[in-house]
Order: sequence, then structure tokens, then C-alpha cells
Amino acid sequence: MFGEVTKVEDVHTLKWLKLCRIFFKDQTGKERQWEGVQRTTAKKTESNPDSLDAVAIVAFLTHSKEKKPPEMVFVRQFRPPVGTDTIELPAGLIDEGETPEQAAIRELREETGFIGEVVGKSPNLCLCPGITGETIKIITVNVDMDKEENKSPKQQLDEEEQIQVIRIPCDSMLEKLEELSREGCRLFDGVYCFAFALTPTVQSFFKEGSA
Repeated sequence: MFGEVTKVEDVHTLKWLKLCRIFFKDQTGKERQWEGVQRTTAKKTESNPDSLDAVAIVAFLTHSKEKKPPEMVFVRQFRPPVGTDTIELPAGLIDEGETPEQAAIRELREETGFIGEVVGKSPNLCLCPGITGETIKIITVNVDMDKEENKSPKQQLDEEEQIQVIRIPCDSMLEKLEELSREGCRLFDGVYCFAFALTPTVQSFFKEGSA
């Protein structure tokens, strides 16, 4: 490691977030300070041993009985810190007693109405490490659109939540996301990177490398 945290002081705590002063030694051994934000909700438990804050869900809508390209599910909602609507992956905090996989299935159903099966998970990931220590996992979920439970999905939103479900075919994802950006939506960077990686331009590098 290039440094080591030696102490963390809570400067101010609100309901969901707290401002912290972080003391650390850099790679030369010099004592330094940093300002950061932490969530107040993450706790180390048997089901969540890494004290993960949240999960984000990469949900593929698949059509085994129809020859249709898979779709991905995104959510559009107003985010006060950026002052506009954002396009994000379905996501949410991990409740006490939940595993990341259980949280992903619950959040996907609440935010989109879809019911799926976990098919993969990422290692622990950071979101904005220059500001916050928030840690998440990306959980990949397959949603079988031929199942009756997904024919007429109904969101189960909290009273204060206003979330629009957006379905985008994987073969036109970047085009649609850039269209939403031109309309004034702010794109979550992970969403754009995912879509960009699917473009023929990027895919051509992999083909050339394997030749």
C-alpha cells in the first residue's frame, strides 16, 4: 500500500451521512489529513462481513422464446445533489441481516417490479474514493421475461420515491443513453462505461488482440 489510515474523526453527523476528518501516513511516512464523507448505515454483520454499504444491479431482460436481443434495465430519478434527473443502475442500501445477493433481488423488485435470479457478483468496489469510502458490489441478475411474474411488473416504491423504469436493448444502449443525456439527464459513469464497452469500436480491439 502507498499509505495507511491512522485515525478517523467524525466532524458532523446527519441521518444518512457523516463528515469525517481522516488522518493517514503517506508512502514517505509523512502524517497528513483528508476530508471525507461516510454513510451512517453500514455495519459489519454475519451476512455482510465486509460492511458493504449498497448493491447496484446489472439486470438483463432475456427472451428465451422470442428472437429478441437482451435488454438492460435502468432507472431514472431526480437527484438533488446534481439538480437534475439521472440514469442509473437499480441500486440500494443493504438492510441489516441481508446478504448482497438478497438485497439485489429485493431492490430490483422494489424499483422495477422485475423478479430475477442472481448469476454473478463483483468484488467490493468503490464509487468516488476521493470523497467517500462507500463500498458496493455489482450483482448481475437474469430476468426471464417469459415467466408470468415478469409479464406485468409493478414497482414497490416507498412514498418518497419517484423512479421511472427504462428498458434499453443492449445493441443500441450507447445511442439511447446519449439521447437521454442530450435531454438533460446526467448519466452515472458506470452505466456509460458499460454501454461504451459494448460498442463495435471497443469490441474490435478485443477481436484484433485475439487474432
